[in-house]
Amino acid sequence: MTGSLRIPGAGGVLVALAVGLAPMPAAAQQAVERGRSVAADVSIKMWVPAGSVRLMGWDRDSILVRGTVPSTASFYLGGTRSSLKLDVSAPSADSSPGPAHLEIFLPRGGQVSLKTVTASITGTDVTGWISTVSGTVDLRGRARRLEVETLDGPLTLQVEAAWVRARTGNGRLTIEGRVDDIRASTVSGAIVIRNKYADRALFESITGDISYAGAFSDRGTMEFDSHSGTVTLALPERAEGHFRLTSVAGRIDNTLTSDRPRATADGGGEELVFSRGADAARIIVRAFKGSIILRRM
Repeated sequence: MTGSLRIPGAGGVLVALAVGLAPMPAAAQQAVERGRSVAADVSIKMWVPAGSVRLMGWDRDSILVRGTVPSTASFYLGGTRSSLKLDVSAPSADSSPGPAHLEIFLPRGGQVSLKTVTASITGTDVTGWISTVSGTVDLRGRARRLEVETLDGPLTLQVEAAWVRARTGNGRLTIEGRVDDIRASTVSGAIVIRNKYADRALFESITGDISYAGAFSDRGTMEFDSHSGTVTLALPERAEGHFRLTSVAGRIDNTLTSDRPRATADGGGEELVFSRGADAARIIVRAFKGSIILRRM
């Protein structure tokens, strides 16, 4: 079975994930434990179709992999000090290797490229690219940059990072923490943001609702785009910003300030423009059919 999905974002990023894994009965497990010395900035490419993967950054120039894999699967870990490959493979091309359950410790200065089909992923202090079809993803701690995508699984980020790109199809996308530059998009899943800080942010949805709770950094730019989902901003009572809210065919409900929306030029929707504070963030909300709600936290 092959699934492809175009998700709103920079250039309309195309996520195409092919699934050709036939279900198999649960197989007996074999224990694995491998360790080796690596460079502090090692790059690691990983393929673990099913099961679970736990990634943990640590302050050592080494990698440690431990856990279990099906006895019928092939497990590989190899490469150089600067570039490694980890692979859990099926005995044949038309079968599944079954669920593997792995803990992977790697240098915090390293970078991962991990792909799964149904395997759940958790991580702490990990930088890199992570992709899954229907597995859950839960990342925490600090990262230099993260690019994460799921088709159907939920995605949770509780991180401090300079740069984040997150995409889901139907899964719920939850973001907390402090991110300097973030772009997050979904098709029908909800986006929930509980933010401490952001300089630049863009949140996009087609039918999923977008909910933001928090404040804004000075002179930052925050953009929210939705086709038919509701956009809700829950802000501190004295939140400052230069606000421009527009719903082409929907309504705007503002209980944060006394400012009232006005009808758009064609009379089909509403817009609201106001400012609070001089050196404040720019907040731009655009909706087509969806409503926009501005309220106190």
